[in-house]
Amino acid sequence: MPAYNSVGVLTDMEHWHNWTAAFGLLSGSEGRLAAPRQRYVTATFCYSCYLGPSPTSRSLKDVDRFQVAYINPRHIKEQTLLDANVGLINCYNLFLLPEL
Repeated sequence: MPAYNSVGVLTDMEHWHNWTAAFGLLSGSEGRLAAPRQRYVTATFCYSCYLGPSPTSRSLKDVDRFQVAYINPRHIKEQTLLDANVGLINCYNLFLLPEL
């Protein structure tokens, strides 16, 4: 089996299924982030791997630790994570693989 990049897999999944659509400002208003999808994927990678903003910024090129730390408390909450998770599970269940 070929080796895959974790951030690349998250990026491909976001491109195909748009799971970051669940994220946004907690107030519900339209945010003014530059490249919000990229920043949501980076924050998801950071906190799902328990890295934290500083190690993530050291391991990913062109990412500042303040950019990663800004996203989590202002744009992501538990319910939006659950909504994104349910959306991905529902997409996975459309494939024939789970039925085998």
